[in-house]
Amino acid sequence: MLRHYSHLAFRYAGRRRLIPTAAGLAVLGAGSATYCFSNTARIHLDTDREAGRGVLRKEVHPRSDLTGIEAKLRRVEHTQEYGEVTGIRRYDAAALPSNDPMEDCSAMNMYAVPDGYHTYFGLFDGHNGPQTSNWLVSNLMLALLGSMCDLWTRVKASAPDADPTVEDFEKTFKETFQRVDDQIVLEAAEQALAVPTRDEGVELLTLAYAGSCATVAFYDSHSRLLHVGVVGDSRAVLGRRVALPDGRGYVYEVRELTVDQNGWNPAEQSRLLAQHPGEHVVENGRVMGWGVSRAFGDAAYKWPLDLYRRLAEKYLAYPPGPDLKTPPYLIAEPEVTTTKVEPGDFLIIASDGLWEWLTSEDAVGLVGWWLDARASDPTGSVRQRGRQPLLPKDLPVTGDYDPNAVRIRTPKQEPRFVNKDENAATHLLRNALGGADERRLAALLSIEPGPECRRRRDDITTQVVFFS
Repeated sequence: MLRHYSHLAFRYAGRRRLIPTAAGLAVLGAGSATYCFSNTARIHLDTDREAGRGVLRKEVHPRSDLTGIEAKLRRVEHTQEYGEVTGIRRYDAAALPSNDPMEDCSAMNMYAVPDGYHTYFGLFDGHNGPQTSNWLVSNLMLALLGSMCDLWTRVKASAPDADPTVEDFEKTFKETFQRVDDQIVLEAAEQALAVPTRDEGVELLTLAYAGSCATVAFYDSHSRLLHVGVVGDSRAVLGRRVALPDGRGYVYEVRELTVDQNGWNPAEQSRLLAQHPGEHVVENGRVMGWGVSRAFGDAAYKWPLDLYRRLAEKYLAYPPGPDLKTPPYLIAEPEVTTTKVEPGDFLIIASDGLWEWLTSEDAVGLVGWWLDARASDPTGSVRQRGRQPLLPKDLPVTGDYDPNAVRIRTPKQEPRFVNKDENAATHLLRNALGGADERRLAALLSIEPGPECRRRRDDITTQVVFFS
């Protein structure tokens, strides 16, 4: 069977875990909060409170009295507020399925360490089924957590006052992602070949045949460094408040922490052409027919040809086609960025279902507007504080407004935005799908998840993190 990362359980057994210190590994009780959006669109929340530390102040779950469109829009939303000691002031998340079952998953985990808190955010956008994304939401997060603990242990053992370097974090992300993908793609195939029946083999290959993008962020409250690793086209964007030159208010700066990894990306095109010279790999922004150039799973485009043929001989796979000459064509090596977080920054992580409707500037401006409407500062950043709806050019975001900004799902119309949700992630969902156009919003939400819904919109999963 596929190895799940339960071998890391010794770190958390009995709600206690081993963590690295200057003297080695110490055992501490750790405050943590973990939830995930599963393909059944439910929330699981497991909270361990630290008495007197002010870690967890408030949890807000979806209201049960909502009906109709509001109930559908907010069927999966979650808000959690923390004390400043964690480095995270507030966490909002929301999800909206278009597939049945939903192929997106999302998770957040927080752990106490001697000098602060380590927090992990993960978003997994599945394709060709939910199996890989559902598996990654638990296993990749645990694998990365274990790798980070090992990294800290090694560094502290050699230099007690030192911290891991940015290069250490990048290497850890890349090695962990690759190790997990090798388990899904290669180890599962070898195990499938070894079992006595075809049905058992096919079951073992379920994760390998499906696929998933992944964006995972790790935040250290002590160093205030945010490390983001991305495979695929889910996007992470940082918003930062900056003062206007005339001193009369402020706006929000957009910092894209990831670049969409697909066939439209010139760097990805160059990499693929260099790795597969003379082959027809990229066409119309798609890589071997797929919308992304990096992903977990998707083993049919990764298996070495000899392994592929062995699987075909046992009727566990179709024989490799003539276009498959030099696999792998998709890879799971992440691109990793590191950013120093400032007080008041916020992070948006969302699957491509959101970015088909909104630009990065739209999203940062919307969250900035959402913050301003709830702020006690009378100056604010939006001169049209009480005015609704807003056009994109009126959002409190830096840079010149681009009337030709690409919004894939609404190429011929400029959206109008509203500000009426208490959850910032739901605020993004509402404005992506209609905003002030309540008829369009109602029409999009009235379609039940399935093939017809998938043609109109994709699964959308969104996390918004507010740093203290």
